[in-house]
Amino acid sequence: MFGDSGQFYPYQPIQFMDGLLNPLIGAPIFDVVGTPTSGDNGSSNTTSTTVTFPTGIVAGELLLLWFASDNLITPTTPSGWTSLYTASNGGIRFTGYYKQATGSEGASMVVSHGSCQTAWGCLRVTGQTSSVPEATSVGANSSAPNPPSLTPSWGSASDLWFAAAAQWGFSITAGPAGYTNVINKAKGTNNFALRVDYLKATAASQDPAAFTSGGSNSNGASTTAVH
Repeated sequence: MFGDSGQFYPYQPIQFMDGLLNPLIGAPIFDVVGTPTSGDNGSSNTTSTTVTFPTGIVAGELLLLWFASDNLITPTTPSGWTSLYTASNGGIRFTGYYKQATGSEGASMVVSHGSCQTAWGCLRVTGQTSSVPEATSVGANSSAPNPPSLTPSWGSASDLWFAAAAQWGFSITAGPAGYTNVINKAKGTNNFALRVDYLKATAASQDPAAFTSGGSNSNGASTTAVH
């Protein structure tokens, strides 16, 4: 490495700014990449929902999908995906899925389910060392969906932590303190709001603070860790 005087010191380690890719000796960026996607199936009940994927999916990345449905409908797990959790309260169900990308996912997929309204959010993670995330979830009736505490089995590590919530009847106006919003699907003619925030932190566990919504109703909330 070069010193202040311009002299080269061959045995000095090369240092990079945190979060940037070292193309020679470092690991790839560990983060959410691309632009997450979100949507719903409109104001009327349907029996299927088209989920649009983020663009630029690369084989080996981890895909995460949050899916909310009413009428206590459990969606059919999409082919190639694994169910991570499900939470319910009143008439709503909140389910998480994950998949290690193959790079051949295409632009979208169709999720089948019973007749209901739905909402969803999807994102890409790159640089993970494990293709299997861990999560926990809870259902409640409140104006503050509260993701439960999660202690992953792998112990303290530098992880991505996702706090997510789906609220029936009201938009979600704020996320947990310290977390960064990546998905925010507001309530419109479809009755669901769905929001995902995330945090990059080294910890053995995380207990995100509650979300804030515009009023009290059935909701689901989850905490997910990616290692």
